[in-house]
Amino acid sequence: AKKKAKTQVNYTSLDESPAHKLITKGEILGRDATLICWKSLISTDAESTIVVRGSFGIPFLQLLHGCGKLGHSPSGYNSSENSRRRRPRRTVRPPSASVHASPLSKKDSEAHSGFCQQLRESLSLPALLRCELFCEGKGALNVGDLILALSSQNDDDDISKDSDLEDGSGAADEKSHALPLGVVVAGGFSPSRGKSHGVCFVGADKLIDTLDGTDHGMGITLPQSNGRKMMTLKVMVVRDSSSTGCRRYALLSILL
Repeated sequence: AKKKAKTQVNYTSLDESPAHKLITKGEILGRDATLICWKSLISTDAESTIVVRGSFGIPFLQLLHGCGKLGHSPSGYNSSENSRRRRPRRTVRPPSASVHASPLSKKDSEAHSGFCQQLRESLSLPALLRCELFCEGKGALNVGDLILALSSQNDDDDISKDSDLEDGSGAADEKSHALPLGVVVAGGFSPSRGKSHGVCFVGADKLIDTLDGTDHGMGITLPQSNGRKMMTLKVMVVRDSSSTGCRRYALLSILL
């Protein structure tokens, strides 16, 4: 009987920094491959991780939707009365553009922070969340791109002007370079949205810490939903953690 050939995997570390321990380049059966160390996305030294799916991800979805307030039509809104009003000369923004969520009041912010701490303490096992990314402006999402959390001191006006940054110094949290929020596992172009989008995995505990006190909640209009908006989180996506790496902004939503 012929012996089966063993699959040989050659690893080549990109760098010695903690961020680059998450992504390594290797060869599988003579082909280049991107290898992901999922343990780098969790805070504990557990042997295995779980992926939160279905109804177990609802508390995380509620946490994301509670980080800001999106504008809604007031009660008693009559579309026929609005149609008789004079239309503005120019549109303020396209319907598909993202809008910044209104900040929470002090009372709501304290309640949201308490919910974050409660959910953080209830994590008995290290977990990953499957999320979707929507690229803002130009740029593409590739397998192995790192997802970094934005600091609370960023100027959103400056962020919205340039979606492709070559330096981006001060735009992302300094701690996030050493501990990325997640990693992109698939990417492509969406003809219906007219922009790039992708699928990623993020650490559940890191996402909770990022949502606690964040002011980067963004609302996007769902396609074919009659103007209904969905809450997302603005993040930075980098090709690598070096200063010359391609950097762009994206909106993150949770997939159940």
